[in-house]
Amino acid sequence: MRKKASSASIGPLDGVDAVAVQISEVQQNTAIYVVESDPATRRKLNAALAGMRWPVYSYATPKTFLDSVPRAACGCVVANFQLVETAINDFLQSIEREQHQLAVILMCRHMEIPDAVAAMRAGVHDVMEFPVVERALRRRVRGAILNSQTNN
Repeated sequence: MRKKASSASIGPLDGVDAVAVQISEVQQNTAIYVVESDPATRRKLNAALAGMRWPVYSYATPKTFLDSVPRAACGCVVANFQLVETAINDFLQSIEREQHQLAVILMCRHMEIPDAVAAMRAGVHDVMEFPVVERALRRRVRGAILNSQTNN
């Protein structure tokens, strides 16, 4: 006859379910956030990202995004910044200050290599130039989300 384990005993896999629940909760709260001022481009990005396993929300400005996104949000921000480097840095610092687990993919019409390197050093996950190939965008967003979930 097998002895019933007491509730105080701890086996080698105890806590695994709690970790799985945490990961599951993160995945449930994960979203893709598009920040793009041009309505036509914003619609194209939304359409390109539709059908992924995460919901897509779009915003016309970084301020609107920062004011609307829930605290400690998870996922990926696809943002078109035609702004100076300090604006990108301020945006990244705001994301960090609010304890968001968000990877940022910076979209641009044209960016010099030193500027792209500086953006990535500042915390941008990836840089893409327009025009965007839908499959490449989806692959990079998926990779950014999975990377941010495993690193946080």
